[in-house]
Amino acid sequence: MYKSQTLDSIRQNIDRIDNTVHDLLMERAELASSIAAEKKKRGMPVVHPAREARMIRRLLARHDGPLPKQAITRIWRELVSAVSMLQSGLKAVYYIENNKPENVKIITDYFGSLLPLKQVASFDAAMADLMSGHSDFVIVDALYAQNEMTASWLATYAGLVAQNQNGSERPSIVQALPFVGFADDFNKNGFHVITRAHFETSDDDMSYLVYKTSDATALNDICTKAMAALNAEQYKLYEAQQDGQYFGLCIIDQYIDPEQPSFIELVHKDKNEYGGTWLHLGGHPKALKV
Repeated sequence: MYKSQTLDSIRQNIDRIDNTVHDLLMERAELASSIAAEKKKRGMPVVHPAREARMIRRLLARHDGPLPKQAITRIWRELVSAVSMLQSGLKAVYYIENNKPENVKIITDYFGSLLPLKQVASFDAAMADLMSGHSDFVIVDALYAQNEMTASWLATYAGLVAQNQNGSERPSIVQALPFVGFADDFNKNGFHVITRAHFETSDDDMSYLVYKTSDATALNDICTKAMAALNAEQYKLYEAQQDGQYFGLCIIDQYIDPEQPSFIELVHKDKNEYGGTWLHLGGHPKALKV
């Protein structure tokens, strides 16, 4: 067998590094488990997409060398997810209208390979699973598709948000997939993640607001005035009609907190003045293109 002192020395260094990395991974898992246990005790969500987005941005900003940035993301997401699975037993369901094998890969690239993932037959079934507590996440087609059509689940989802408007576990969009990818990845399949938790800012986010009304007469003007009242400088407005209702969907290029006074004031003002309802559908960290 061919022997090389140089190769042997390199391999010994790799073994040493592997042991060090493994020790650090075990130490990190212990610390993360302690945090997860404390969150569970306090009734806080174990998975925090905004916090994880900040972590991934920080790691990618300092990354150098031949290892692809997408690999870095996969490694850290797998690590974070593994601890969450062990500590909390998280589960997810997905409903994708035109499902393809690669869709599951997009989901597991973000959630990790250990997440129990079940496909269901409809959006209604997916949300029923979520709201009953049988699953922790729902993955569905993006709220707004590349063909400039609002998702077929908009009306149903808006209704659920309205029903649970004052609840501590009202449904909320908290992430968009893929989160990290090449530019072409974002022109293909896109998905939203919904959970029963308040979306929190990652400091670089998108927000989704919708105005629901039975009268579309002044829909555009109402939404335009609302965006000005919220100081939303960059946004897109799309109008849709579903289930006998009209919707003004505002996709905003900044974080809008549903608890901020300006949004609460808007909800009450427009309900009294125009008779419609403003709903906060959630938001997500902006995607990273590598």
